[in-house]
Amino acid sequence: MALDTAQDSPSYLAGRLLAILEALEAAVVPEAERSVFYSLLPQVIQTPGLAVKAAATRMPAWIGKLAARDAAASELHRTRFVDLLGRIPTPHLPVDTESQSWASLGYHHQVSADVRAGLRPDQMLPITTAEVADLLGYQGPNAIKTASSWLSRHGIKPVGRDPGKGGSNRWSYTDVEAARAAAPGRGARAQGRSAADVAPPDTTP
Repeated sequence: MALDTAQDSPSYLAGRLLAILEALEAAVVPEAERSVFYSLLPQVIQTPGLAVKAAATRMPAWIGKLAARDAAASELHRTRFVDLLGRIPTPHLPVDTESQSWASLGYHHQVSADVRAGLRPDQMLPITTAEVADLLGYQGPNAIKTASSWLSRHGIKPVGRDPGKGGSNRWSYTDVEAARAAAPGRGARAQGRSAADVAPPDTTP
């Protein structure tokens, strides 16, 4: 699940935009007052264009707050917003299954890339099972199932859950990284392999 910076699907870009907005909010808004993950995320996955409108209305004030204490981080977020907003032709994006899938994919790809780059510290937002699969190098249709098995084997417990009936468990990035570091060979061997290659056999009758 690598970030595709060349992907120009407006809904994919909207998902990426939401992930960056979420990171910016976490940098300047007290945890008890944050709304992007708990309120806006489910809405954007259903209606991707909302990410564009939210970024346009919330980003300037948050960028200003961050600039007061960290000019470099503020400029990084501002540059990323300008780039993505400039590539989305209109906030009136389609509301259909394909667009919703693109938005979800863009969101998770951006979060995963930012975690790897150290732009999303653990206290900001625990990661999803899909993001754990990405960190471990699992690919293919069984990636999430394989990541779940890995988490269970290492005794890692979820620290939260996404809103909604089909929401994913959330995991501490620090816990996942610590477990992976304790067995470096496993992570290295998993890179580039599909989940079908590393998943345990299905013994369901």
